[in-house]
Amino acid sequence: MEATGGYQRRLLAELLDRGLPAVAVNPRQVRDFARAMGTLEKTDAVDARLLMLFAERIKPEVRAQPDAQARRFEEVLSSPVGGDDGVGEEPSSAGADQGGASGHLRRT
Repeated sequence: MEATGGYQRRLLAELLDRGLPAVAVNPRQVRDFARAMGTLEKTDAVDARLLMLFAERIKPEVRAQPDAQARRFEEVLSSPVGGDDGVGEEPSSAGADQGGASGHLRRT
């Protein structure tokens, strides 16, 4: 399956938990593969066929399912900035003025 901004995680985990071989691949790799095959059409049926051919010919590595703690860590890292738990919040402007990293960045 293609990686879809995190939406694939639950399905991938379920398939791997059931012992089924599954892998989430970078959509760009599949698109480049399709282009190399001369296919520019974009429909669900074409996508399904291309993913099947990609898997058959490229044979992406099926990795072991991460444990529950690793999956939770990944979820936290990929969650939007500014969530309720305070993880990943932007520093206050007062903190940035006191030597924060944003004071060393400049726009180009």
